[in-house]
Amino acid sequence: MREQVTFTAAEAADCIVAFATPPGQSALAVLRLSGAAAFLLADSLFKPQPNFPRIKDLEGYTMSYGYWLDCRGKALDEVVIAAFRAPHSYTGENLIEISCHGGQAPRRRILNSLLEIGATPAAAGEFSRRAFLNGKLDLSQAEAVMDLIASVSERQGELALAQRRGSVKEAIKELSNKLYQALAKVEMLIEFADEDGLESTAEVKLASDLQSILHNAAEQITDLLESYRQGRAIREGFMVVISGRTNAGKSSLLNALLGEERAIVTDISGTTRDRLDCFVDFSGIPLHLIDTAGIREAADPVEQEGIRRAEAAVREADLVIRLLNPDFQEVTMAQEYAAIDELLSLDREVLLLLGKEDLKWSDELITELDKRYPNLDKQFFSKFDDKLIEAVKERIVSQFEALGPAKDCDSQISNSRQEQALQRAGDLLQDARAALDTALPLELMASSLRSAIEEVAKISGENVSETLIDEIFSRFCVGK
Repeated sequence: MREQVTFTAAEAADCIVAFATPPGQSALAVLRLSGAAAFLLADSLFKPQPNFPRIKDLEGYTMSYGYWLDCRGKALDEVVIAAFRAPHSYTGENLIEISCHGGQAPRRRILNSLLEIGATPAAAGEFSRRAFLNGKLDLSQAEAVMDLIASVSERQGELALAQRRGSVKEAIKELSNKLYQALAKVEMLIEFADEDGLESTAEVKLASDLQSILHNAAEQITDLLESYRQGRAIREGFMVVISGRTNAGKSSLLNALLGEERAIVTDISGTTRDRLDCFVDFSGIPLHLIDTAGIREAADPVEQEGIRRAEAAVREADLVIRLLNPDFQEVTMAQEYAAIDELLSLDREVLLLLGKEDLKWSDELITELDKRYPNLDKQFFSKFDDKLIEAVKERIVSQFEALGPAKDCDSQISNSRQEQALQRAGDLLQDARAALDTALPLELMASSLRSAIEEVAKISGENVSETLIDEIFSRFCVGK
């Protein structure tokens, strides 16, 4: 006689359930059930095969095999159960993973059977939210989970995994410790000041130690902020904008870099009337290539909008490839010089690409470009020459590598929320250092340091609002 499994409605409702695998037909699907009573709920619907244990008797990190039943005892599917006991699970709660066949019918019936006995459908990101609330992940690690799921290129996967394993968490912990040490020394100096302003050897030593700690903390913040340049490019894609006048050959360049015909190429001016965004993996680097509408005076409102979007893309680019033709007339070249000057004024990295290399470039024109822009890279390009195409690809990769350490993902940040918190912390730390240098009241320095600590704590999630937590985890997929 099978032992009856009992649980309350409240215990059942506290258990969340969702598929961790995407919808659609597949060989296998995995359903997650998490909550204090997860083992009891699952055990009430599971019939183990001979010599396999019931779910409630499973140790953590062990498995069982049998049939999944509905609440009336009808077999729904053949399943394998994996058990993870609290606190040693992803969520920090009792967690069950049910591997079933991936057809829509068994998936739906198993999910419905758990909902029928009172389990609650998981909201987007709710498993990771519980992991965060139960101290299994800090907020930087939780954000890395979503980045790992969304990763396409090798570099994206490497960076997200390093952050998931705690590279940012450890760096922030180290920075917080420095700021707390600085605050403790400031408070000790305040106590010294209360003793009739007596300047002792200990007080001088405290001030010296404080100066050193503040300097080291400021350097660490600077290093983390500098890592964001490449970290963001890895996470969001290194943005390369192909810019130039109409009929400069921009679409041909895009197709050559992609190795396929993605953009329409014709001899008609204004063929590309909107920005064309493409994503490609270059040597593990996520590349965001943008072909833009040719810049010229246009009466057509559609083409005008395309030109406006082209100009907006240039302002966001990590690298702008300005494509020139050897057959541009003198008036056109004057316009080109003005356009290049404007790019440089925007502080964009610029590569001058001398297109249609199969045509004749005059020595005078090349000499003029060298004279005007001695510090800009210039390369020849022809869609008919594979070596020149590879040279452009290599230049793009080298520009990406110049953003930061190419292989060392330790302590790289890639999230704008984290970058903004570090910027604010850096500004507050600068205020504290200025207060020390100019002998301002120590209470002002202590206040700046407390605020800096609060900003840094936002990265790990120790000092964030419930609204922000909701907003972050709502971006996750259901089942994660």
